Amino acid sequence: MKHSLSFSKVIGAVALISAFAPATAAAAPVYWTDWVSASAGNSGSASGIITLADSSTVNVAYSGGLYSAQISGGANYWSPNAYTSATVDNAPDSLNTDILRLGQGTPMNTITFSTPVTNPIMAVVSFNGPSWTFDAPFTVLSSGCGYWGCDTLNSGNGNILSSTHLGEGHGTLQFLGTFSSISWAENGSENWRGITVGVSDVSPVPAPAAAWLFGSALAGLGFIGKRRSDRVSV
Repeated sequence: MKHSLSFSKVIGAVALISAFAPATAAAAPVYWTDWVSASAGNSGSASGIITLADSSTVNVAYSGGLYSAQISGGANYWSPNAYTSATVDNAPDSLNTDILRLGQGTPMNTITFSTPVTNPIMAVVSFNGPSWTFDAPFTVLSSGCGYWGCDTLNSGNGNILSSTHLGEGHGTLQFLGTFSSISWAENGSENWRGITVGVSDVSPVPAPAAAWLFGSALAGLGFIGKRRSDRVSV
């Protein structure tokens, strides 16, 4: 006679392992850039700082067309909130009202990070009219009504950002991967549309790692079951 592990014991063990595995999908705090200086113009620039939860910092630099920058006080263009989602826990206004006002139709704008960052997020205000073409794929995390009105942000083939009706799209984009810089071209000029960027300290567990944990658990349970059956065999 041989005994094997019951199905309920297998499920219980897997549940125990899952309880200790990090969560893969939950909104996390985003640490938005505090823009501290700016110079307007077709070849404009701006500098800022991201302060993370452990008080470490990432310096952020912008170069490209810049109508103006709001670096202290002023209107809160991040209200109403079109920026939180299943990934983003807090809108930019949770830090300050900082915003870079772009839209001059410059051929290249670039955000540069002093330290490579993972899955950076860009918040966008009043995106209407001409599209933008980025140098990296992105996902639209949230989209909706904001300070200047309503429209839907779209991610198109060729890393193109547009709004459905060329109206006032507000929301957030996420660039998946690790980046030292992000660049994009403006495909025409517009009165202005605002941006800021941020990062989160939280990264999801890769699926292969989770699968390895699950497989290891089942293999271990199988080994234990075999040991037990060998001891009670007649």
